[in-house]
Amino acid sequence: MDLAFSSEAEAFRAHVRAFLAAHVPAGWPGMGALDGDEAHQFSVRWRKVLADNGFIGITWPVAYGGGGRSKLDQIILARNSPAPASRSAG
Repeated sequence: MDLAFSSEAEAFRAHVRAFLAAHVPAGWPGMGALDGDEAHQFSVRWRKVLADNGFIGITWPVAYGGGGRSKLDQIILARNSPAPASRSAG
């Protein structure tokens, strides 16, 4: 059994990683490091960046404004996106 991703999936993963490298600052602490208002403002801006780059609703049908991509592509996007950091307890 070959568990490797297809060349198309690998190409999408490379695209996602390049997008994130260009839009997420190195050492970004994550949403959990922001206070409520900062987190909200960041979330609004980030959703716009994602939407402008075709990363919102990627599995929705194209006819409904989505990307028409596969569930595997959705997983690749989620697995390669930075995880939110939790707030420190200090």
